[in-house]
Amino acid sequence: MPALGESLLPQTGGRLWLSVIGFGTFCAVVHAGLVGVSDHVSQVNTFDQWTKDTVFELLSDGFITWYLWTFLSLPVFHMVRVLIGRRISAPVLFLFHVAAGSVFIAIYVTLMALVFAIRDQLVADMPLTWIEYMRVLSALLVYFFAVYLGIIAACYAFLYYRPALKASQLESRLTRAKLQALQMQLHPHFLFNALNSISVLVHRDPDTADRMISRLSDLLRLTLSSDGRQTVPLRQELEILDKYMEIELVRFQNRLRIEKDIAPDVLGAIVPSLALQPLVENSIKHGIAKSSTAGWIGISAWREGDYLTLEVSDDGPGVMGSTRELLGRGVGLTNAKERLQQLYGDDQLFEIESRSELGAKMGLPETETGLVVRIRIPFREDRGDSSGRAGRSEAR
Repeated sequence: MPALGESLLPQTGGRLWLSVIGFGTFCAVVHAGLVGVSDHVSQVNTFDQWTKDTVFELLSDGFITWYLWTFLSLPVFHMVRVLIGRRISAPVLFLFHVAAGSVFIAIYVTLMALVFAIRDQLVADMPLTWIEYMRVLSALLVYFFAVYLGIIAACYAFLYYRPALKASQLESRLTRAKLQALQMQLHPHFLFNALNSISVLVHRDPDTADRMISRLSDLLRLTLSSDGRQTVPLRQELEILDKYMEIELVRFQNRLRIEKDIAPDVLGAIVPSLALQPLVENSIKHGIAKSSTAGWIGISAWREGDYLTLEVSDDGPGVMGSTRELLGRGVGLTNAKERLQQLYGDDQLFEIESRSELGAKMGLPETETGLVVRIRIPFREDRGDSSGRAGRSEAR
């Protein structure tokens, strides 16, 4: 896996090391504070005995200790990055880190003793020599090795975690791009069908065509105002659907009856934008448009536990053969199913049934005609929508 070790660090930029230096600074200040409080509690150097030199010594101890760890972690990070790109057995890797840790600690102790000795020569009344500091620090070798192992663990964790994070972000961007493409596919599809309906009436009934154009304008204004959002409250989705159905009611006049049964407690539920319009369009295309008699379309929404169910049914002639074949015939239903998959994964249901099949499941005579398209998605409420107007109505 050389790509992990070779290409990762250049992409991290300076933000990584600014974060590391920031962390070192934070630890240095905390270190100074803890040592000062400890000295006060143990009566070694109480707060009322502090001077400027005391504060300087505490802070310099903290910054020397933690900045050395911080800057020595840079070569350790590079070393781990190189090791990840090579196939090394666990025993060899263990022995390597024992040797590398020994070198790391030797360098750290030497530099720390040197810097402390220089500081003491400048400000301390009784400065320790470099050799004396080496003796003092050598007693802390086990602690230093534990810190080295912590740095190693942090480097491995970062280098393994970052590609997973990048992959997750890439997948998220890809999902958003797919959803946007599906939504963009839906807009021209719907617009073409609406304009086609208007064109039929332009010469035959200009006044009706004019009313349809006005309603289409209102509908497009609503759909474009969503700013590309993939989900909207059900109340807003129903408002858009009402505008669409007004166009179809003008088109079919007395041949179309629409009934809505919307539970008031689901009006604030979050649903995919333009989720219902393709389902209603499908019922009109395969139900009302193919029948010479009047027909109806039912639109229902209700909550079942943690899920929201949306259902569109009609009493048209239905389809010949399997209802599954509908998904391959046009844009609307296929688009709706793919968007649900992108938004909710496997935690959703999209099914098409004939009303006769549904009646048979319920033990009723198979005399009903038409289709039922059902969507079930997780119930998520729009927190900004607290109103709960009743949703039962009938449009004729």
